Amino acid sequence: MIRTLCSLCLLGLVLGCSEAQQEDPRRVHEFVAPNESERLSPNLPGLFRDSEINCASFAEAVNHFVAMGQERAIESLRDLVAHKPQGTMWDKLEYRTACVCRVLFEPKRGEAPRLPGCICWGIVPWTSMRSEKWPLLPVIQSGSSFFVIKQCGVFTGLMEPSTSYLCYCFAHGDFRQIPVPMPNRPQARQDLEALRESATWKAINWQERSSGGGEKFILGEFARQAEQTPNN
Repeated sequence: MIRTLCSLCLLGLVLGCSEAQQEDPRRVHEFVAPNESERLSPNLPGLFRDSEINCASFAEAVNHFVAMGQERAIESLRDLVAHKPQGTMWDKLEYRTACVCRVLFEPKRGEAPRLPGCICWGIVPWTSMRSEKWPLLPVIQSGSSFFVIKQCGVFTGLMEPSTSYLCYCFAHGDFRQIPVPMPNRPQARQDLEALRESATWKAINWQERSSGGGEKFILGEFARQAEQTPNN
C-alpha cells in the first residue's frame, strides 16, 4: 500500500529550484501561516498545532512518529496534510511536515535526502552551508537539540507538495528507529551556545547574503526556540 501511495505521489512532484538560482532580494518575506489549528486533531503533537516552535515540541513530534513505526507513521503524515491543498505558499503545516521528515528519515548510503523542492531560503548562505556539513537544513542539530530555521525565504515557484516529499524521503531515506533526545530549556540553551561557538558555524560566510536576515536573524529565532522549551 505504501509503495502504491508513493508512486502516485511522485507523479505530482514539483521539481525544486537549484542552489545556484539568483533571487530577488525584494521578494524576501516572513511567512504568515494560515490558522489551521482548529482543523487538526488534538492528539497531534504540539508542533503542528502551536504557533511557535521549541526544541522540545520538535523532538516530541519526531518521536511521536518513531513510536508508530514506518508504515503507520507514513500513513499518519499523509493524512495530516492530505485534506488540504498541496504545494501552497505560506503554509506552516507543509513546512513543519517537511522539517520533521528531514529528521525522521536518516541518510541512506551516507547521503541525506534532499531539501524539499521549490524553496530557496533567502537568509541561508548556501555556498558555505553545504549539505555535507548541514545535512538536515532547514533543521540544525546541536547536541541534544534541534533548531528550525524560521519559515522565511525567497520563492521561485510553488512549494513541493508535502505528500510528494514524504514519498521521496521514504524512497531515499531510512526510517529512524531510535527516538531523538528530549531537551529541556537549560540543555537547549547549552546546545545553542555550543552551536554558536562551533568551528562549523564560525566558518559560515554570512556576507554571501544580499537579502534580509542572516546570522542575527537565525540566532535570534534559535534563542526564542530555546527559551520557549519547557524546563522539565
